[in-house]
Amino acid sequence: MQKKKLWRLKKFEPMKKGWSTLCLFLYLICKSMGEQPVLPAIHSSWEKIKGRDGSFFEAYRSQPQEPKGGILLFMEAFGVNAHIQSVARRLAAQGYLVLAPDLYHRVRPRWEGKYDEFPLARQFLKTLTISGLQSDIYGCYEWLSTKGNFPSSRIGAVGFCLGGKVAFLAAESLPIAAAVCYYGGGIGELLNQAQQIRGGLLFFWGSQDPHIPLEERLKTATRLNKENKSFIQVEFSRATHGFFCEERESYNKDAAQLSWMITLAFLQDQLGLKKQED
Repeated sequence: MQKKKLWRLKKFEPMKKGWSTLCLFLYLICKSMGEQPVLPAIHSSWEKIKGRDGSFFEAYRSQPQEPKGGILLFMEAFGVNAHIQSVARRLAAQGYLVLAPDLYHRVRPRWEGKYDEFPLARQFLKTLTISGLQSDIYGCYEWLSTKGNFPSSRIGAVGFCLGGKVAFLAAESLPIAAAVCYYGGGIGELLNQAQQIRGGLLFFWGSQDPHIPLEERLKTATRLNKENKSFIQVEFSRATHGFFCEERESYNKDAAQLSWMITLAFLQDQLGLKKQED
C-alpha cells in the first residue's frame, strides 16, 4: 500500500533571496541536503545577559569554534530544558552561535520543566508580558551582535510552542533576517505590528493541533499577505502540538525530521550563508 503524504505546503510566498516557487523543489532540496555531520567541538555554557530594561538573566549558549551566523532560540512553555539545550547544540553543529534565553527568569530562574508539569508551566506563562519579552529579546540580540560580530542580516530566530510566538515577536521587534515558528500559539495577538517585519518567516503547524485553531493560522496568513511579507507555512497531516520534541508523547519522527531539514535550508538561504559557502 502506498504511504500517504505526511506533509503539505499550506501557503507559499516566494522568498526575496531566491527560493524556488515550486513546492516539490523545496522538498527535494531539503531531502537531499539532510543534516551536516556534527562538528567535533561544540562549546556550551550559561551566559549572563542584560536586558533592555536593565534586568539580568541567563541564557544557554552553544557554538562551534568559528560560527557563521547567530540564532536566537526560544524555549517551549517548559523552560530551557534538556530538549531545548539539545536543539541549541544541533544548531551549533550547523555552524551557528546559538543563544536560548531563560524567559521565566523573573519568576522561576533556570526552571527545566518536565512535560507532565504543564499546570506549573501555565502559572509561569501567565507572568510573561510583551514588554518583558521584548527586553529579553533585545538583550540577547545585542549580545549576539557584539560577541559574534554579526550584522542583523546574519541573525535569525527559531522557537517552539511559546517560543514560536516569541520568535514572531522577535521578527517584529528586531531587524533579523529570518524567523522559524514551530506551532506558535497566540501569534494572532501580535499582528498589529506585522508591518515591522523585515525578514522571511517560516511556520510549521500540525493539522491535529488542538491548541492552535485553523482560524488563527488563516488570520496570520491574511495579515501577512496584506502587509506584503514573505512567508512559508508548512502543515503536517497526522501531527499535533509538540511534534518536534522526542520527549513528548506527541512526537512525530517523520514531521520532526523533515521540518528540521527545511529549517536548516531556510536559515541558510535567508541568512545568506549558501552564497557565502559557494
